[in-house]
Amino acid sequence: MIKEYEKKNQEAKDREWMQLFRKGGEFVFSLSSSVKIKMHPESVLDRWIYNDGFEKDEAFFLNRVLRKGDVFVDAGCNVGYFSLQASEAVGNEGQVICFEPSPVTYKRLLENININGFKNINAINKGLSDKEGTMSLNISESGYDAWNTFAKVADGKFQSTVSVEVTTLDKSLEQLDKKRISLIKIDVEGWEKFVLLGGRDLFTSYNPTVMIEFTEENTYNAGYFVQELYDILAGWGYQWFKFVEGNLIAEDRKLHYPYDNLIATKDPASLRSRLK
Repeated sequence: MIKEYEKKNQEAKDREWMQLFRKGGEFVFSLSSSVKIKMHPESVLDRWIYNDGFEKDEAFFLNRVLRKGDVFVDAGCNVGYFSLQASEAVGNEGQVICFEPSPVTYKRLLENININGFKNINAINKGLSDKEGTMSLNISESGYDAWNTFAKVADGKFQSTVSVEVTTLDKSLEQLDKKRISLIKIDVEGWEKFVLLGGRDLFTSYNPTVMIEFTEENTYNAGYFVQELYDILAGWGYQWFKFVEGNLIAEDRKLHYPYDNLIATKDPASLRSRLK
């Protein structure tokens, strides 16, 4: 009985979702009173954003931490869910620098930037790694583009590959006043270690707060253990925290990280003051 109810409930949600597109292939959804994002019927991520808000704690953290004039760096921005909100938070005096390697997803990112009229976003159609060059990106053509990855995976979500340019954080940000970078978000489906290594100078010489995804399955597919992310930033002077109900809670190194978003900072007192 329970399974039958759940099936019917899901079918009703599916019908409701598709009804939203009855007048065309996409529609514009308001993330807030001043930030909009296009929805696409096949996109799993778009559906999550519409139904659940998607990573609401992380979005809340971003909006609490960022100040006018800050620089926010979004490594793995997809269609701009975080970058769009950060654009509003940092204002015209600030800047958002975001990286999205997939040509199709990048096009949707630009559409979202344009419908909001944001002028402070520098959207870069490249991936990030530990060295410059080209890499093969696993691409989903069935709605799972938010999970596109450089890692070697045998997963039915991915139907094709595309060769994309990659750069490093240190190279791409070398002309920037890096003292202005207050927050870097890294969500690159297992490639987080290589993004960190490509930003060694940035993270060792400056003090940006880092919000990074820990997913052990993804990092295993990329050839390393998820705890290496913890160790790399700890070795560069960072302390680890979880953001829970508006508070920073110290995060001890764990044996398993099925899925989590953690915060790393060199200055917990300063970060807590921003969160007040």
